[in-house]
Amino acid sequence: MKIFASFIFIIITSSLFKIHPVHVSVTNIDYCENKKEYSISIKTFKDDIETAIYSKSNIKLNLGTQNEMKNANSYIDKYINSNFNIIFDGKQTTHKLVLKKKEICEDNALWLFYTIEQKKIPSKVKISNTLLNDLYPDQKNLLIFTLKNTKEAITFDKNKTQSELKISE
Repeated sequence: MKIFASFIFIIITSSLFKIHPVHVSVTNIDYCENKKEYSISIKTFKDDIETAIYSKSNIKLNLGTQNEMKNANSYIDKYINSNFNIIFDGKQTTHKLVLKKKEICEDNALWLFYTIEQKKIPSKVKISNTLLNDLYPDQKNLLIFTLKNTKEAITFDKNKTQSELKISE
């Protein structure tokens, strides 16, 4: 719980500045039983994602401007799929994450929304998260996972890039 409180403090204080002194992302994964899908929301900073994509492909996305690249979402999807992975019961998900919605806030926050269809509730979930680790050695990626009676908060960084959860009924 201390880790969660620390990240909330970091997110609130860092959102007060245009240039953020900390490098953090927050991912929420919630299972929606009536839709039989996971809702995934990722909050990071617009400039961090743009810098990461530019460093890999020399492409300027110009998110949230009149000059935003027409296929910016496909570059974002490619980056997210390269750095964020979910494995259910030892089986690689066959679905690539495809951006459903993107929001850019005035504080430079970038929200990305995805879904993954999953009819069967797994007994274990393995998550890999290396978002922005290649760009910032101090990057922290907080993940909050919710499914039925399982609610876990996990912190990923350059030294811890994977975690496995056991789902309780």
